[in-house]
Amino acid sequence: STEKSLGEYKDKLSEEQVSTVKDKLDALRDAMTQDNPDKDSLKEKLDKAREASMIIGQAIYEKQQQQQQQQQQQQAQTQSLTQAQSPTPTPTPTQRQERQEQ
Repeated sequence: STEKSLGEYKDKLSEEQVSTVKDKLDALRDAMTQDNPDKDSLKEKLDKAREASMIIGQAIYEKQQQQQQQQQQQQAQTQSLTQAQSPTPTPTPTQRQERQEQ
């Protein structure tokens, strides 16, 4: 699962994060292939592999937050430009008359 996530989201991770995740997964894989693995060592490696999975999740979340902030800034800029560029419409004669009657 973590390996699959790494493959899918590798482009959203820094090189350091990718290296850390791979190292933790390799350590777990090595511990699992030993003839008589130490239970505590195996548990420790499994915990580190879980940490690797969290690194991926955190990186994805941070990227999404950055993208949302950029989109919001772009929308705000677009709105302010649109409002600044649109002149106040001149009322039609009918609208002027309606205002006077009110």
